[in-house]
Amino acid sequence: MQKRFLTLLAFFTLSTASVWAQNDGDQTGDPANDATTASTGPASDDRFLGGMGVYKRALHGTIDQNGAATTGVRTLEYDFVRQSDIYWQKRIWRVIDFREKMNLPFIYPKPGAKFFEIIHRAAMTSEEGLRMYSTGENDDQFLSKGIYMDTTAFKTAFNGSDTSYIPDPNTGEIDTAVIVRKIDAEKVTKMRVIEDWFFDDESSTMQVRILGICPLYPMYTSSGQFVGEIPMYWLYYPDLRKVLTKYEVYNSRNDAKPMSWDDVMENRFFSSYIYKESNVYDRRISDYANGLDALLEGERIKQDIMDKEQFLWSY
Repeated sequence: MQKRFLTLLAFFTLSTASVWAQNDGDQTGDPANDATTASTGPASDDRFLGGMGVYKRALHGTIDQNGAATTGVRTLEYDFVRQSDIYWQKRIWRVIDFREKMNLPFIYPKPGAKFFEIIHRAAMTSEEGLRMYSTGENDDQFLSKGIYMDTTAFKTAFNGSDTSYIPDPNTGEIDTAVIVRKIDAEKVTKMRVIEDWFFDDESSTMQVRILGICPLYPMYTSSGQFVGEIPMYWLYYPDLRKVLTKYEVYNSRNDAKPMSWDDVMENRFFSSYIYKESNVYDRRISDYANGLDALLEGERIKQDIMDKEQFLWSY
């Protein structure tokens, strides 16, 4: 018995020495060979944060220079809902103000990472087949008529130059000044959202589907006085999701769990206020309430939607 034990011990000792000898043989002492071997490790990866042992991971694949995932991008499809299973439905119009504390990721200071820059670049280049829709007289006109907006016409409306005549206070002569108009992403601080809330009778859940978003651009007079905001164009959100899925959003709560813009919108990680609900008069809240009363009316509509789901249950 003791002899068998000594034989096994000698066998494992020789095996261990052989393994260590092979590992030492991999280090040839040649810097070129050692560099080639090390190049396959994480330290040579461009996404490796030196010395921290942490990778800057892509959402669904690799990341390009603009911070977009380039491979393996996949958009999570909605569950199929039959029309006959929709027990109740309400259309809501709301405004997302990027200046609110919860919405600060929408204006992330990194160049090209602002939400408006992402969607505007995609709209101008028709990325993923994205099309711009005319704003029209009503906010939801694009859902029924689907009037496309040509990129050339859009550039003509928002880009170009204006000529203003400024009198010289000393000589009284009229000076001509040419002001070049171009879209400034820093000025876009709001966008409109259309969504449908509905109760699915089959799953007994209240669900929401975003239908479209529209950035608002501020307008100023020649003297710099603010006169209001105008809708730029509508984007059909189900088509826009393919673009938003590819871009990361700064997650202030957890650096190890990056999110896409589609995650932000679908999980409703934003703050907003309601300015219209579907009604028989097709009017906005501002048509019958102003100031604080308008905000309280929007909160009342929001609470009614939440109560609608609770009242359908019996305890």
